[in-house]
Amino acid sequence: TRKFKKLPSFSSPTVDLLKEEDYYQVCGFGYDKDRDDYKVVKVVCSLDEDYRPSGSEVIVYSVKTESWKSIGEFQGGFPSVGDCGCLVNGRLHWELHNAGWDFNVVFLDLATETFGSLDLALKTNGGTGISGRNGFRSDLGTFGGSLCFVCKNYRDHFVELWVMKEYGVGESWTKVLSV
Repeated sequence: TRKFKKLPSFSSPTVDLLKEEDYYQVCGFGYDKDRDDYKVVKVVCSLDEDYRPSGSEVIVYSVKTESWKSIGEFQGGFPSVGDCGCLVNGRLHWELHNAGWDFNVVFLDLATETFGSLDLALKTNGGTGISGRNGFRSDLGTFGGSLCFVCKNYRDHFVELWVMKEYGVGESWTKVLSV
């Protein structure tokens, strides 16, 4: 479209008090079809003295209203550094790594600006069982319009691609590729 928009800065007492080395940010972008609006989501995660996430603030910019607003804390944990929200079904999705290398998928519904979670039931579908092993990395993405999960194990040299065939149904995760 050859159009662009420079977003105004957002001032927040929570964020403004942090020094640059005391937080990290992740983002997301998507279309809210219910309101015919594009939205930018910024998640600011504060870090404690050991550089572990200790708090968060979620800020949403609406192109239609040309304004930012805070919608509270990120729900369910903390997104990983560098992750961008993955847009599927009008929702931005983030993979959360919790203690013990368990994985959860948390989403922000762009229409209602509320959080929810999805079951990442890969093990129940004959999953790799590689959680917690050295050299393991994973990413969320889209594949054919569906949510997908890429499991990479650099130590044992393999990659798997899982696709959620029926959105919201944990048992529908299907391994479509193993290399």
